[in-house]
Amino acid sequence: MGKRPRSTLLLLAVLVISVCQPAVVTGTGPFTPSGKPAAPLAPGSIRLPNGRILPAQPPGLERPSEMAVEWLAHANDRIVFTPGARPQALVAPPIVQTVTDPSAGAGVDLIPLAPTDGSGSQATLASLPNGLRKQVFGFLPYWMLNASDLQWMRYDLISTIAYFGVAARSDGSLATSGSTWSGWNSAAMTGVINAAHRKGDRVVLTVTMMAWDSASASAQATLLKSPTYRTRLVNNIVAAVRNRSADGVNLDFEPLATTLRSYYTAFVRQLKAGLVAAHIGSYLTVCTTAGAATWATGYDLAGLTASGASDGIFAMGYDYSYSGSSRAGGVAPMESSYMLDVNQSVADFLSLMPAAKLIWGVPYYGRTWHTTSSALNAATVAGASAYSKAYYYTGAKSLAAAHGRRWDALGKVPWFTYYDSTVHSYIEGYYDDITSLGVKYDMINRRGLGGVGMWHLLMDEGVSDLWNLLANKFQKDTVPPAGGIGSLPSVTDGYAINVRWRAVDVGAGLASYTVQLRDRASSTWTTWRTATTATSATYIGTPGHAYEFRVAARDKLGNTQPWQPAVANPGSALTVGGFASVVADTLNVRAAAGTSFESLIQLSKGTRVAVLAGPVSSSGYAWYQVQFGFSEWPSADYPRTGWAAAGDASGAFLAPTVAPTVTTLSPWIRSYLPAVRAFSPNGDGRFDSASLAYTLPAAADGVRLDLLNASGVVVDSSNLGAQAAGSHAATWDGHVTSGSWAPAGSYLLRLTATSGGATHVAPTTGVNATVLARWGVTADRTAPTLTSHAPTGTLVLSNATVSVTFSEPVTGLSGSSFTLRDVTSGAGVIATLAYDPARRVATLRPSAALTRGHLFRVALNSTVQDAVGNALAPVSWSFTTLSPLITLYQPPRVLVFSAGTTTGYRFDATGGVIASRSYRLDRPSSASTSQRSKAVPGRAGAWFYVTNGVWAGYWVAESPRVYLPGIAELVTYSPARTVAFGAGTHTGYRFTTSGQVSATKSYALARSSSASADRWAVINGRAYVLMVNGVWAGYWMPIGTGVTVK
Repeated sequence: MGKRPRSTLLLLAVLVISVCQPAVVTGTGPFTPSGKPAAPLAPGSIRLPNGRILPAQPPGLERPSEMAVEWLAHANDRIVFTPGARPQALVAPPIVQTVTDPSAGAGVDLIPLAPTDGSGSQATLASLPNGLRKQVFGFLPYWMLNASDLQWMRYDLISTIAYFGVAARSDGSLATSGSTWSGWNSAAMTGVINAAHRKGDRVVLTVTMMAWDSASASAQATLLKSPTYRTRLVNNIVAAVRNRSADGVNLDFEPLATTLRSYYTAFVRQLKAGLVAAHIGSYLTVCTTAGAATWATGYDLAGLTASGASDGIFAMGYDYSYSGSSRAGGVAPMESSYMLDVNQSVADFLSLMPAAKLIWGVPYYGRTWHTTSSALNAATVAGASAYSKAYYYTGAKSLAAAHGRRWDALGKVPWFTYYDSTVHSYIEGYYDDITSLGVKYDMINRRGLGGVGMWHLLMDEGVSDLWNLLANKFQKDTVPPAGGIGSLPSVTDGYAINVRWRAVDVGAGLASYTVQLRDRASSTWTTWRTATTATSATYIGTPGHAYEFRVAARDKLGNTQPWQPAVANPGSALTVGGFASVVADTLNVRAAAGTSFESLIQLSKGTRVAVLAGPVSSSGYAWYQVQFGFSEWPSADYPRTGWAAAGDASGAFLAPTVAPTVTTLSPWIRSYLPAVRAFSPNGDGRFDSASLAYTLPAAADGVRLDLLNASGVVVDSSNLGAQAAGSHAATWDGHVTSGSWAPAGSYLLRLTATSGGATHVAPTTGVNATVLARWGVTADRTAPTLTSHAPTGTLVLSNATVSVTFSEPVTGLSGSSFTLRDVTSGAGVIATLAYDPARRVATLRPSAALTRGHLFRVALNSTVQDAVGNALAPVSWSFTTLSPLITLYQPPRVLVFSAGTTTGYRFDATGGVIASRSYRLDRPSSASTSQRSKAVPGRAGAWFYVTNGVWAGYWVAESPRVYLPGIAELVTYSPARTVAFGAGTHTGYRFTTSGQVSATKSYALARSSSASADRWAVINGRAYVLMVNGVWAGYWMPIGTGVTVK
């Protein structure tokens, strides 16, 4: 096979289609800025079923598309292709019957992937290959089927390759001679199809029928009007698709006369049915011009995308500026002041068909003109079409690099200009690069279109820029959410700013918002809400201050919206980047700058718009591009833009105003302040009403007091009548409309005053937690209660402090309202009272230790009340201090068990045994005890309560075999007691604190004797007395045989 030599310059001798003139207004005709109807509809219009009228395309604008131009430029190619084997079929992806694209809106069908088994089932966008989130549809012309070009193909970043193409003839046959047909059946194309199928990509055959002259137009009409020829063409296309294991068809019939509208739709439906019936690849798309939704053409977009017709429309979104344009400009400008542009075209398409079935085509090429100056959108020289040249992306990029890349801020495309002395003319060029294409791709994502397409693949000639951009926009999801702060009034008549925000994410989905604000008197931004999922909140500022808000939304992949810069205060003149308010009664926003252009919308007085570009002089007015119809700034939805006249000799139509993210707190009703924050409407004559104070700066025709509950429902109203300027007070008697007392809860006392025809509210219109926290009054009919109290029970330590915790803050605590009494002795207990209102805890700390073993009673009476007079119901309880016969161990102490058999017991309240456990120890052991008691009913001696080990939960008797090391009990004798000693040998001991013997002293008495002891103790389970004189002075003597205490 061979390749026709070419450079990056496309030498095109045929003019391309122009859409540089906008549509005239439909229905009522175009309007002047004042709204007066102008000219009637042009002849040749089409009335759609929905009543909309598409106007006739103005004469001279219908020119061949870039695709048609290149098709004709290569008509004489004689490329020799090597025939190829039949490719492998695409393995059908899993069929998903019902999937909704979140960016397309509910009820909108998605562009399907047609399986090659011909089953007729349709898979949705969920089945797109290579992780793509949108269709990526690229044309591959037959003259690119060579190894040097195909080496740059990225099959992992494309969903559909459309081979371009094979021509249809008027009799329904296909042009099977020449390079186009041999290219389709070539070995090179086999390689493309196989490589695409390995990546899950579709390959479709483009069938063309160019009708740019009278002869070809007649041939096209002959074909479409003949059922026989249409059927033959369907059969031939089916065979061509089947023989190459292809996945469907793309139709490029251009142009189409309006008289062929129904015939072409019928043909598309017939072809779709034929593909499905043949059980082959049935994915079907239809090419249209960019103005197909703006002008009356043969493309019935609603019919072509209806069920049973095509799977999608490929809109050739380029050639807005063409070789014969009177002004140089973008091939695909997003916005224009003088001609139809991409944004308006897309809006027109979406008014006629589902967004998800629209594939928007972008140019991989640029164009230069000879111009009369170096100005942006300069006029072209006479006979411009003869000098206009189209360049591949790489060629245009190189020219821009050589002469200085510039940026068309309105069209959002790069451009360049230079003077060529050899032709004595300025050269001005426009093209699309990764920046301008990125803008278009963001539009495709935000508007929920089915995907993107390009004319044509491989124009980048190995430069990776454009492939990487496709990955970033349609595969990796690197795009942050878009959204902003809900439009605020310029002035907030109240004390609080109700702020809302919204964003849309077309990829992973929204995760959270962070909201910042600043007082306009400062340059410092303060973070107000962080990583919140809420979409509104109330900010309470300082009256007289202006506040600005901004939001940054974050998606689930971490892509975060950049912060909007602070906005400037409005000046006396309209400023690009600022905002304006409509000051005329009505104002038309038009498709471009001029009164002859279509009126997109008529704005009413007071409507706020964003000023994007301008001024442009046309039709005797200065025009500005404006964005309108936004509910937040920046808009979460794709922006609606147009052109509006700034004014005329009689006055301004637009006046500068503050940004919708800025508002000034300026309450008309001043000094609003509730007198109390809580009351108890219960009829007891105490705190039954709530009141507030306020000041009126001027006389009010009427003032009303509304009572709103926490849900924002008005539960009572009071008409206060007309009031003079000055200070006032208003009172709510605590009743609701029904006459009953208000239920417990929070309420807002809202004032509404009318003065001079204006209505003013304080503190704010709505109710939420923030508002109630700042200004709400609480109707409290609930008496305070005790949520906890201590001590309780029968083992209370003698150093205990009495404490109570209340359900709410209280007053009235005193020595007479909170008392402690020793019931056993009948005496009151002197104690210190303390109260912590933050913790709502009151304490009584006795001045001396409580008597052990006594019963005590605590009492609180109804003198204790909450802040609004609800009284505590009298409450009391009792406790008993620990008996002197009981010792508690906290923490538990170690109990020693000697070797041998020990029995543990469980007792009932009377000391009766309810369980026992005996166990023999082969060697000494230990366990923990929490209590030593000599008060077990009916049981002599001391008993230990064991908390672990064999006897856990049992009582064991104290003895020299089971004991607490060291002193377990100590009694002091005052005065000292006499200890009698019998004749014989006796031994005294000294012990360490842990019960270890540290010294002994033995002595033999020849006769009975006595000495004095001042202490008695149980040591290691045995009773001892401590001698203070005699032989054993300072020693502990065991009580027992021969030793007794008198």
